[in-house]
Amino acid sequence: MPNPEPEPIRDAVALLNAAGSGIRLGLGPKAFLKLGGCTLVRMAAQTLTTCVEHALVGVPVDYVAAAREELKGLAEVFPGGATRQDTVRLLLLKSNEPIVVVHDVTRPFASPALIRGVIAAARLHGAAGAFVPSHVPAALCTDGLVTGYLHREQVLLPQSPQAYRREVLESAYRNAADKGLCEQTTWQLVLRDGGRLHPVSGEDRNIKITVPFDWELARLLVEPGRQRCDGGLE
Repeated sequence: MPNPEPEPIRDAVALLNAAGSGIRLGLGPKAFLKLGGCTLVRMAAQTLTTCVEHALVGVPVDYVAAAREELKGLAEVFPGGATRQDTVRLLLLKSNEPIVVVHDVTRPFASPALIRGVIAAARLHGAAGAFVPSHVPAALCTDGLVTGYLHREQVLLPQSPQAYRREVLESAYRNAADKGLCEQTTWQLVLRDGGRLHPVSGEDRNIKITVPFDWELARLLVEPGRQRCDGGLE
């Protein structure tokens, strides 16, 4: 007999940022684009709720009603903020679980195993995130010129999800508010607050959908098996 699916983790909450406008992709808010008949926001929420009992989603203000209908019984939906940072902060204020998972709707292929691995690492270390190795050195630029480099062994490429003990995340957001900090990712705020992240091995399949080429790649990932919205295959 197959092993039963593990139960959702009761003391963890997932905050799903789905409030972006999708300007670089040019197809409207990415949360409502469909792969295999399933919206990205539903794909991500379904995976998260196999791992945690409580999920909160931030979407553009004009899409709240549509998202609540789409995610009925899966997740709570709220208006997002003007930036990723604002959206996560708003969702954080609406939760109280001791472990907080932060994920982005633009990474709909993250696996339950990866999410659970990041949660376990955050429980142990305070803060953790999915990262993949770089296969080439990274260039450092100043005034439009390459002025230095980091060896590939010094470079990890970040993914989401990340996970944090609540006190770590709350401290990072207080520090950001006090100092007027604005960063692209939550883990940068944690580092600016003096924290450290434990890296968890990410997944090559866990791509980020940002530009048209990413969308074409995402469609190719779904097409071979025609993944359905319920997680099965057509």
